[in-house]
Amino acid sequence: MRKLLKISIPLAILAIAVVSVCSIPSVSASVDPSDEAAGGSISWMLVSSTLVLLMVPGLILFYGGLLRKQSMSAMIAQSMSGAAVVGMLWIICGYSLAFGGDGAFGDFSRMFFEGAVDTASDGNISELEFAIYQMMFAIIAPCLFLGASAERMRFPAAILYMALWSLLVYAPMAHFEWDGGFQKIFGDWFTGLDLAGGIAIHLSAAMAGVVAVKFLGPRKEHIRKLPSHNIPMVFLGTGLLMVGWMGFNGGAYGNVGASALHVIINTVVAWMASTVTWMIIQYSLYGRVTTTGICTGLLAGLVAITPCAGYVSIQSAMFLGASGAAIGYLAIRFFHGMKKFDDALDVFALHGCVTIYGLIALGFLAEPTIVGEAAEGLLFGGTDLIASQLIMVAFTMIYSTIISFAILYVISKFIRVGVTSSEQDMGQDIVEHGEPAYH
Repeated sequence: MRKLLKISIPLAILAIAVVSVCSIPSVSASVDPSDEAAGGSISWMLVSSTLVLLMVPGLILFYGGLLRKQSMSAMIAQSMSGAAVVGMLWIICGYSLAFGGDGAFGDFSRMFFEGAVDTASDGNISELEFAIYQMMFAIIAPCLFLGASAERMRFPAAILYMALWSLLVYAPMAHFEWDGGFQKIFGDWFTGLDLAGGIAIHLSAAMAGVVAVKFLGPRKEHIRKLPSHNIPMVFLGTGLLMVGWMGFNGGAYGNVGASALHVIINTVVAWMASTVTWMIIQYSLYGRVTTTGICTGLLAGLVAITPCAGYVSIQSAMFLGASGAAIGYLAIRFFHGMKKFDDALDVFALHGCVTIYGLIALGFLAEPTIVGEAAEGLLFGGTDLIASQLIMVAFTMIYSTIISFAILYVISKFIRVGVTSSEQDMGQDIVEHGEPAYH
């Protein structure tokens, strides 16, 4: 009976949210994309780039606080070192692979930002500024899957995995999503929408995390059961991620006009709705609300709204946040019941399942007053968008899984990927870095 209750409450909240969004009249205004001011846009994009970069230490604190104390230094070392390596590769050839050429895949014509001018014209930001903003996306993406393989993957293997993945998975996915690659593959009818990297960042990284989890196997049972070692650190990391997400989503249009304002409003509404929903679920089931639960629920809303923030109404954003929290909660409960699937920090449940939900929901909820009739959601009579969203999701899951496995397989032929049983007991802080986070 209790198990049935644990499933029924989030499902009930999801059902109520569906009924609510269908019964409330739309209050969204038409977004005019031509109202940006060049000077303000340049400033806003520099701020947005900084905010996205701020998410890296935010993610480190969030992940590290959730783990045992013997893994804190290792999480810092892997994330910061990987971010530096991926950033350099982005400048050398990653940007070119993502935004070079006009075919299905990028090319090497834009290496070292070749041809990317630093002057703005016609009211737009410069291409160099765009390349820097996109670099922050490239940096944060592989850091996400470190949470799935936490406490098992050796430092050299983690850095190699992040580096190769950024070139062979992230850059092509960015090209598919933002530079016309999907249209080249599937044709001009394809109208897939994803504002800020649900496909290239969240879902691609989640699948890379799944591959790493299956490749490395689960942690020891007693390590899996250890509680989070630093709750205030989890909260601080969540706060940095929440603030950083304003630039993550808010800078996606590349301007400071009404479109950016619409995105930020929807982003804030979504995380508020998801936090409240998670609180209701936890209190209904357990009679208390945990701090880690509040932080997790908040992030579920941010993940759910990321593909959708620029294309839906405010009430739809509220629905997506609330239902995204319910989906995330159910996914975490489900995967926690799988003993052989040890996704240490619920990367696939949050960044995979919730992103999949957000992308598909967008196929229903996209507002014609915002996206135009060519890409309107199914609730407004459009059919191409939902078909495109489903194809994007399936394509991303298959592509990222296959290439991620190939990368790890090749790495394993040259170096040892995982830590040994005794090294796992001692912790990577000491074994690999000789530097405990606490004395």
